[in-house]
Amino acid sequence: MALLERLAVLRDADEGVDSIGLFTFIAALRELNDGAVTLSSIHSFFNLDAGEQSELGWLIGKAQALPTDEEKTAFLDFIQRIFILAEARAQNYTTNQSLVDRINSQYP
Repeated sequence: MALLERLAVLRDADEGVDSIGLFTFIAALRELNDGAVTLSSIHSFFNLDAGEQSELGWLIGKAQALPTDEEKTAFLDFIQRIFILAEARAQNYTTNQSLVDRINSQYP
């Protein structure tokens, strides 16, 4: 999942992968939730390829499955927290699979 790698900065810049600013990404998702931006504009803004768009759909689907705005906000807070740990290379947050597993463990 390249989107997760870009958010977590799991690859070095010399590998030709642009990271995505975590706070900017979370802000975009919050604006999407409020109806202020479109999914298409997020795709364009972050220059997401087809695979990354699919990954974004996976994350958004997890949020949309939650019944209340409070739970959706908690989900975004959770995503922000785990990606901050990933950026810092915290143990158990250093691979794409560990991030997917962590997300799925909290939000199956």
